[in-house]
Formats: sequence, structure tokens, C-alpha cells
Amino acid sequence: MSAANSLSIYNMTWSIPSIEELKRQSFNDLLNEKFVHELFAKRQTYFLAKRIIDVIGALLALTALSPVFLLLWILVSFDSKGSAIFSHTRVGKDGKIFTLHKFRTMKANVKDQEVAPTSPEDPRITKLGKFLRRTSIDEMPQFWNVLMGEMSLVGPRPEMEFIVKDYTPIERCRLLVAPGITGLWQIKGRKDLPLHDNVEYDLFYLMHQSIIMDLRILLKTITVVLSGKGAY
Repeated sequence: MSAANSLSIYNMTWSIPSIEELKRQSFNDLLNEKFVHELFAKRQTYFLAKRIIDVIGALLALTALSPVFLLLWILVSFDSKGSAIFSHTRVGKDGKIFTLHKFRTMKANVKDQEVAPTSPEDPRITKLGKFLRRTSIDEMPQFWNVLMGEMSLVGPRPEMEFIVKDYTPIERCRLLVAPGITGLWQIKGRKDLPLHDNVEYDLFYLMHQSIIMDLRILLKTITVVLSGKGAY
């Protein structure tokens, strides 16, 4: 049974399966170009609506949060040496390289292509950085990436080049859609579920993405961010 059929019950009930359930599924349909073409062809209205929501959401966020941006710029600059904004390359839709922006949370001498922290006690993280990462406030500049069309509000998280280089064919399917500020992986555990070992959440999203699912993820993200669980 294909992943599209075997997981359809989750789509109908809007529930999100556990990682154990997903790891028992096959997503090999996504390796079939014809299947992907037909799947995405049915979603043209969704993709248009998603882009409209992205633009409106990013504009509202950038406008409303501009005073916060200025305050954080000052705080980060005083907290440690280095630029307040950390910009580095990530891999986006169809393998396109783009520059992702975030408030700097690690020391200035840390290279931009290193494995992300897996513990809040990582010595590379600055004092203020611990708070910014736990609350995900460091990700706010990425609303600019959304506005520019490089990212979406919801989608797989963009990975670094050295990680994508070693992707398996099925893992490369993550690049079929624009990366997001948040996604299923973030609301189901964030760093408590290492992205490299839990790509199934992104594959499930590719199979079943919809406006309803996107809105559920955005709403759930608020709860997860407030709890600070799994954020390093």
C-alpha cells in the first residue's frame, strides 16, 4: 500500500501520526516524478493561497515586530562580540542556495557550517542566545526570507549544504517545496527529535499539505514555542 493511501486516514482526521508510525510507512511514491507532478498539479490553488498567506503574514510580522527587532539588535550587540544578525547559506526549494537570516545566538568565532547545538549547555551558545533559541525569537528575521519567496511560513526546515550533500534520494524529496520557519518536525519535538533522523515528518507533510494543516501547524507552533521544549 502506498504512503498516500495508507496515511489518508490521518489527513481526513487532521491528526499527526507519531514518528514510530511514520517510520513504518513507505514514501517511495515521492521518488516517482509522474506521481509528484500529478500530486502538485492538483494543488495549484493551494500553492497560490499559501503564497498569499506567506506574503501577508510576513508583512504583518515585520511591521508589528520592527520595534522588537531594534531592541534585539541592541541586546545581541551588547551581549557578545560580532554582528547582531547571523546570515549563512542554506539549501532551499529545488536545491537552490539562499541566505538565511537570524539573530546571532552563538559566539562570533563559530563557523557558519557546523552541526547545530543539541544541548542548551553547548559552549558555543551565548548567554542571551540561550533565551533566544529557547523561545525561537532568533528565527524572527526569517520573515524577510518568507517575503522574498525563499521560504514559507510552514515547510521543512532548510538545511546546511554539507548535510544536504549526503542526503539519500528520499531525503532529497524535502527540497520539493520551499523550506519553512516552522513545520511538523518543530511541533512534534524540535531538537528532541533530530531532523536528520526524522525526515519522515517532512515526507508526510509533502503528501498531505493543505491550508488546514498549515494553520494547525502555525497554531501549534505558538504552544510549542511558549513551552520552550526541545529548543537548543
